[in-house]
Amino acid sequence: DRPDAPEEKIDLRGKRFDDAMSELEAYLDVAYRSGARGMITIVHGVGTGAIRDGTRALLKKLPYIKDYRDGGAGGGGAGATIVEFEES
Repeated sequence: DRPDAPEEKIDLRGKRFDDAMSELEAYLDVAYRSGARGMITIVHGVGTGAIRDGTRALLKKLPYIKDYRDGGAGGGGAGATIVEFEES
C-alpha cells in the first residue's frame, strides 16, 4: 500500500537540528514511497548552514535520491534544496 502523497515542499526553518533531521527523513520516505512526487523542495533557510549541511548529508546516504541542488533563482536560492527521486 502506497502512502498518500505529502506536500511537495517541507519547511524546516526555525526547527532544532535533530527535530528537523528526523522530520525530514520521515518526509522523504513518505514522499518517495507515495510515488506521486518526482521532485520536492526542502526549505531550510540560510542561517548558520547547519540544517542545510545536515540535509545534504542525509540526501547523500539515501539510496532513492537521484539528484539535489540549490533552489536557484525563484526557487529559494541557497535557502532551499530541490530533490529529485529515483523512479519508484
